[in-house]
Formats: sequence, C-alpha cells, structure tokens
Amino acid sequence: MKSLINVIAFLIAANAVYGQCADGIDVVFVPSLEHLTSESVHFKVVVTNAGDKTVFFTKPLVGRDMIIRVYDKFGKEQASSPLLIENNSICHGDATREYIPLKPLESWDSDSYELFSVVYPPICINSNQDLRVVVVCSINNKKYEAEVSLRIPSPDLQIRPEYISQNEAMIIAEREIMKQTELWNLIKDVKPDVKCVNGSYRIVYSRSLPRGVRGSTTMASVKIDALTGRVLQMLGAGD
Repeated sequence: MKSLINVIAFLIAANAVYGQCADGIDVVFVPSLEHLTSESVHFKVVVTNAGDKTVFFTKPLVGRDMIIRVYDKFGKEQASSPLLIENNSICHGDATREYIPLKPLESWDSDSYELFSVVYPPICINSNQDLRVVVVCSINNKKYEAEVSLRIPSPDLQIRPEYISQNEAMIIAEREIMKQTELWNLIKDVKPDVKCVNGSYRIVYSRSLPRGVRGSTTMASVKIDALTGRVLQMLGAGD
C-alpha cells in the first residue's frame, strides 16, 4: 500500500510533458521515481520514433546538443546547463559520436543524469519546492522541447530495519578518518552528530569557534550508505 501511495504522490508531483512531434520524433523528460529525494533528482531523456519510417540521429549530449533549464514556481530561471551546440557542429578533438537508428515505435533512453550536477549554478534544493525543468534537444538540426513539473519531497529521516545501525556507521566513519592521522588526532575526542537522511548516514564532527572568529565549525564529515555501509564521501577541515 505504501508503494502505491508513493507512486500516486509522484504522479501528482511530477507531470511529464512531451516534446512537440515533428518528423516522427517525440522527446520526453522522465524523472526517476526511485531516486527522487529532497537532495537529488535523477532523470533520463527519452526519444521515441512516432513515425512510420526508421530515423537516424547522433546521440545527444548535455552541453553540446541538449540543454537543461530549471525554473522556480514564479518562472524565474534558477540554473542551466551549458549553451546548446548543434548536433552537426564539428569541434576539434571530438570523440566519435554514437549513431542511433530508431525503427517505428522504438524508443531510445539517454544516460541517467543527476539534475543538479549538470546545471550551473548547482542550486540548493528545498523540501516541498516546486520546480519546472525544461529540456531542449537538437536532433538532426531541429529542436525538440519537453518539460516536467516537480515538487521536491521532504527528506526521508527513517532508519529502516535493513540499514546498518548508527553505532556501526560511527565505527565506519572513525576507521575512515583514522587513515588521516593528523585529522584523527583533532577529532578523536569530539562527539559527532549522526543523522540518517535519504538512506545515508551523515556523521559530522564540529567544534565551537571563539567569539569574533568566523569560519566553518565542521572539522570532518563522513557520508555512508546506510544499506551497505560503503563510504560515499569523506571531508576534512579545509576540503
């Protein structure tokens, strides 16, 4: 039942809009239901041959012949990928581009992207924020546009039964920091703050700063996959 509720909520929050059909090509922006969190939006761009003849095109790439724009609920642009460069542009040192044939009714999926790693500036995502994402693809010298409306969900703070415990996460974090002797000597007596957010533990070692002194209070932070215990990120003071 919970899975069904999540699916319904997603369909309400993410309304995909197809690109205009011309010359037998449809383009649609498809967010990932599984990876839609308060911190990230994973997506693919799907190209479908809606015509009755096989079409051929060069694989579109973000920053060359595919541009992504992010708008807030007021229509103000928040971030964008690099400017669109046409599919037939020849740039010095270009690698061989993949050539894609599509038979009638066949579809091609792009690579999976994380939205805020392909747009600039990488904007902060706020829970329950409404965004509109627009993708423009240049295919065979013609532009196709699609968009999706998203509501960023609240963070998932639940520690599920299949996750490692907070104590296990702290031990893993300590082992990781111990690899840097100088950093470990700085934080070994500091009690960390531990949170589980969207399926990963965040272990943060902080310090108090003297009055009048400005700077980061974080001495070290470790991000750990709550399901596998794998270290996803480790940052020390100055990183």
